[in-house]
Amino acid sequence: MTMTNDWIEALNRSLRGAVSLVLKMALTLAGLVFMLGVVVLGLTLGAVLVVWALLQGKRPRAVRFGRHPGADWNRFRAAAAARRSPGARPDVPSRGDVVDVEVREIADPRPRGD
Repeated sequence: MTMTNDWIEALNRSLRGAVSLVLKMALTLAGLVFMLGVVVLGLTLGAVLVVWALLQGKRPRAVRFGRHPGADWNRFRAAAAARRSPGARPDVPSRGDVVDVEVREIADPRPRGD
């Protein structure tokens, strides 16, 4: 009688292990399919947004990751401090300023000696 109980107990453990293995494999496969779906959705959405921007005549903006959140403010503070410094000349535009100019062609009446 104990031999039958041991055999049933071993069979029960084997079946539990098999069901557990099948469940783990099914959940892993479902997770991989979900992850693949999210990646495909993201790539498709990105491509659609780029095409939409190009159809509207706008240049798609590049997203820059990995920047320090306060880096822009530090740059602005440094630029403001440079403008306030006594060595800065107010009549000379900095590199970031825009200067409007009127373009005109000047013809040289002298022949070139090349």
